[in-house]
Amino acid sequence: MATNRFETGAAIFALREAGPGGPRATLLLLHGLGDSGRAFAEAFGDARLAGLRLLAPDMPGHGDSAGLAPAGIGLDDYVAALRRLLDARAAGAVILAGHSLGGAVATLLAAADPRVRGLVNVEGNLTEADLFLSGRAVAADAGGRFPAWFARLRRESSWRRSMAQHVSNRRYYESLVRCAPAAFLRAARELAARTQPDAGTGPGEFAARYLALAIPRLFCLGGTCPAGTRALLAARGEAVRVFPDAGHGVMVDAPAAFYGVLREFVDSVLAVGEGRP
Repeated sequence: MATNRFETGAAIFALREAGPGGPRATLLLLHGLGDSGRAFAEAFGDARLAGLRLLAPDMPGHGDSAGLAPAGIGLDDYVAALRRLLDARAAGAVILAGHSLGGAVATLLAAADPRVRGLVNVEGNLTEADLFLSGRAVAADAGGRFPAWFARLRRESSWRRSMAQHVSNRRYYESLVRCAPAAFLRAARELAARTQPDAGTGPGEFAARYLALAIPRLFCLGGTCPAGTRALLAARGEAVRVFPDAGHGVMVDAPAAFYGVLREFVDSVLAVGEGRP
């Protein structure tokens, strides 16, 4: 795995990448709010993914990309920058796997870019119940308390208590301390606004866009996924894989099982594209 810088104009990514020349597919891995591409570290050592080109950027303001992008860019800017990344680095079919915020960004990217052939959404934002840290950040900002709230969130002691029960939360802390506060808050505001139900009745933007995608999709969730999100997926007959012993960061808490499922999904998408049953 190599770590490079990729400049797109509106943003500069710190980028983890690996894979052979001329692969059948490119797998773009998108992390969550406050996180970084380190969330997908196990992908780069999993032999089942060896034939794919793997791209795991630190999105603007996050991880090693903190400080590299201009202030004030939003999620649609992320999508535009990621499309330029695909222009430069993708080969073969493009398949997305996005976690949390990354699931929302992946949904926007899939809707905008015809190269995307499939999407694995790992607990991306579909309902208000998914607004865990993002909702708390917005509430703290509304009360003029965001700087203090974010500083407290980034203290290691916060992750040594109940939230530290899952490996994913402990690893998340290691990326969170490097995230730019302004980038965290800007993304949290967008997540909250674009996840709200439409006119208080129908699904919010991210859920509506996800449900409307005309490509294969799979929603992966851990044992702590909110009941409201599970209910929406069940009501719409969506394809779901449950990892009951995992927390929010499924790919970190259950990497062997998750990357096995991801490989199966990639193979099924490629088989359809190649006309195989």
